[in-house]
Amino acid sequence: MVTQNDYIIHNVTDEELDIHGHPGHFTEYGIHGQPLKEIKYDRHGNFEEMHLYTYDEKGFLISDSLFPEEGQEAEKVLFEYNDSGLLTKTRKQYLDGSVDTTVYYYDENQIPVKKVTTSDDDEPEEVEFYEEGASEGSEAMPEPDDRDVRISRNEKGLTILEEVYSGEGELLTRVERKYNEEDQPVEVEVFIDGQGQALSRHYILHYDYTYFED
Repeated sequence: MVTQNDYIIHNVTDEELDIHGHPGHFTEYGIHGQPLKEIKYDRHGNFEEMHLYTYDEKGFLISDSLFPEEGQEAEKVLFEYNDSGLLTKTRKQYLDGSVDTTVYYYDENQIPVKKVTTSDDDEPEEVEFYEEGASEGSEAMPEPDDRDVRISRNEKGLTILEEVYSGEGELLTRVERKYNEEDQPVEVEVFIDGQGQALSRHYILHYDYTYFED
């Protein structure tokens, strides 16, 4: 369970602060470390959505069910793989019974080339080509040239502090992480400067781990 504690300003003139805690994220893992259930909460601690995952005997993800409301499954994605363990097809089933099918194509070196999504009438809805050297889920997020990113790590190589400064030396974001003896995060403190275009945010995430015997 991840608990988010927000710093709340009561009085702008004297900057009096209070800390409001609420559930932020819950993840249940299987005995092999795969996530079985994920629940997201909004800033008030109310249920936002839930995902349930199932796996085959090889540990491959074979289904992902989305529940935007408790007890109501709105979408279910089924995954298929070839003998090499590459994802070959997904079928997204919607609440109204419609299905979108996505087929993945690879070259002779098993590098993804494209994916084609079709609806129930087998008409292509979307064709996406992969750039050379890119993979599913990869996305380049270049930092502006005038920003300075500073990262500090502990003796185990884990990131404990990440700061981003503007070209003028102004702190834009700060993320500080603390870990337990198993190198799992137990506390993450986040500061984001809104730069006058959005509200600045300052909150702390607390991670709680509960282990169950199989």
